[in-house]
Amino acid sequence: MSDVICAVCGEPWDYYGLKHGDVTPTEGRRILAGEGCPCCHFGESCHACRGTGRVQRSSGTCPTCFNYHVVTLVTLMRGEERWVIQGSVTPASPRGRVVADPVWAPFPETERFECRDGYALRKRALCPDCEPDYCPACKGTGKRNSQDKPHLDAMMESALEATDDPDAILDLW
Repeated sequence: MSDVICAVCGEPWDYYGLKHGDVTPTEGRRILAGEGCPCCHFGESCHACRGTGRVQRSSGTCPTCFNYHVVTLVTLMRGEERWVIQGSVTPASPRGRVVADPVWAPFPETERFECRDGYALRKRALCPDCEPDYCPACKGTGKRNSQDKPHLDAMMESALEATDDPDAILDLW
């Protein structure tokens, strides 16, 4: 049962998990402070397209990304740049589907992990099979518009006006 809701995107989080390894301690503090969560890139990604920069279509299903418009690419750290779509290794294509020139997603955090073949990198890219229908809210950037973000000073002023003990709020910052 989730007892913490992200203030930015509404993603449910479990308080115990926030304190015991679901996220890093810094991310946990940011979620509890209302700055957002990793799902919404701490308030930086567009809510209409989930940070992809593309509009999700209801007609038809892309067999590669299932209308999410983003795929996860993986490469081994052996000096070669051979990006493979994660999950594309099948008996018919044992080496996986290679994406020659990937277009990276607006939030391309690279994750390093260990696998049976050594160390590898994992990164998000736009689906090579989807035709781009750019998101009208962010104009295809995937980033949240600055006028959508609440200004920190305005939030602080309203919090100070609403309390009788301003020192208690300042201690939180």
